[in-house]
Amino acid sequence: FAEAVEAFEKALLGDALARHHGNLTQASQDLGMAKTTLFDKVKKYGLQ
Repeated sequence: FAEAVEAFEKALLGDALARHHGNLTQASQDLGMAKTTLFDKVKKYGLQ
């Protein structure tokens, strides 16, 4: 189950970053999460 959640989260974050051309501030606002949380997850999943 945890792997499925991580795969979904990674895809969701990747899509948001693509929509906002890598802009973490805009992506975090779009997702409704703190910029620091998004930054940590981007590092965790190696998205940028």
